[in-house]
Amino acid sequence: MAGLRSFKSVERPRISFIHLAFLSHIISTIIALWGFWAIETILWNRIAYSNGEWVNSLPLYLNSTLAQVEELLLSNSILFTTGILIIFLISSLMFLRYSRERINWNPTTRLLFRIQLLVVFICSLMGFWLYMSVLTISDLRSIGEGQSGAEWLRTDIRNYSDFFFFFGLLINLIFAFFIVATLIILFLNREREETRFKQRFSLYQFILNSIKRLPFYLVISGYLLLTLIPVLMTILVSFSTTADLRMHRLPSIPLEAFIKNFSSVVFAVSANELGFAAAFLYSIILGFGTGLLGLAVSLSAGYALARFKFAGNKILTFMILATQMFPGLILLIPQYVIWTDMGLLREGTLLFGVLLAYISGAVAYCTWMMKGYFETIPLDLEEAALIDGAGRLGTFTRIAVPLAKPGMVAVLIFTFLTAWSEFVLARTFIGESNPILITLPLLFYNYQNPGAPENPIFFELLAPYAILVALPPVLLFLFLQKELAAGAVAGAVK
Repeated sequence: MAGLRSFKSVERPRISFIHLAFLSHIISTIIALWGFWAIETILWNRIAYSNGEWVNSLPLYLNSTLAQVEELLLSNSILFTTGILIIFLISSLMFLRYSRERINWNPTTRLLFRIQLLVVFICSLMGFWLYMSVLTISDLRSIGEGQSGAEWLRTDIRNYSDFFFFFGLLINLIFAFFIVATLIILFLNREREETRFKQRFSLYQFILNSIKRLPFYLVISGYLLLTLIPVLMTILVSFSTTADLRMHRLPSIPLEAFIKNFSSVVFAVSANELGFAAAFLYSIILGFGTGLLGLAVSLSAGYALARFKFAGNKILTFMILATQMFPGLILLIPQYVIWTDMGLLREGTLLFGVLLAYISGAVAYCTWMMKGYFETIPLDLEEAALIDGAGRLGTFTRIAVPLAKPGMVAVLIFTFLTAWSEFVLARTFIGESNPILITLPLLFYNYQNPGAPENPIFFELLAPYAILVALPPVLLFLFLQKELAAGAVAGAVK
């Protein structure tokens, strides 16, 4: 009974306002993005790109009546509006609670406000995109079947276009104010380091140091300029129209062309093909699936090769390394035959078959990388753990794996990028236009003007496609760069 009383007397942790705000931001952002994506898909689904003109495509809702389309718009508008209102409510409560308090915030509170800054930026972008989509579609001269963009908005979805126009504009203005207010609050309540006040240089010292470093800065600036020229050209093309590219001129209507090009890539979906959203989702599944499963296999295999001395260790290590001597194209046809005989390329198992093929191609190199990294971890740490009573499994999970975190991140990034950009195997296993499965590299065919091969490639669509495909790897590097550069083992042994 005493134990029961003591158990009941233990105070349970309370859910704070910060945790509720964090959870509300995540859930409401997902709801708002879901509704926004569905609305934009309905707005752009009838439009396809051909020979530089916007023409009617096979509608996504081919067998749906206008009443059913309006019902879909209503339900998704409710989702979108609900998510936006929850974000607005939580943001307002946060401002009421924290805006007038001049306190040294803890890291959790600062993280919450940074998340809010990201969320309100996404909301502002959604409102701006919704507002510009209605404007852009209304300016289209013809979308097929004798309709202009304005007629399609007025006759098919009627008052919804006005709602999206004014509501998108209102969202953009409100959350633009929230962005400015959040930045001001973070600035006023930032933690000021004492070193800022101790390290004050005179103007003469600043000029002298700048002159000394000028050659280094010039070299680095020139290198960055040469590196960024292709990226800047791609961004410039994404703001251009077909006429701009053919006449070799700067973008004439950059904002309208930007909305057209990106919306055509992301939202313009036909009923007879998978679009960008499906390709993005399947590429994410294959990328992270390959990375996580490949890491799970290579982690234990690399540790066993690095720590256990058994008969055939060196031979097995050499065989793993020897597999990298042969190009993947040599194994492509035999692998395709084996996968077909095993039934892994059928309709229900195609995704698993492609994932298994990606993993089988990445495991050998990842095992070699993890073996080399485990060998750099001091053996004294594991021996000390064994003396303290930890078993071999405990030593592996508690000592070796945490210290190998930078190597694990490198393996994860490598396998993710390999699967993300893989084209030849996906083209062989999936095909050019598969109604079941598609990856982002295969979506490249949509911008090669297949309907009229004699005409030029749709570079104005290819540029947004390239930017969107390159964005996840860039973000992955930004978030994990500290893990890649961390020397977790350095100085571990005294």
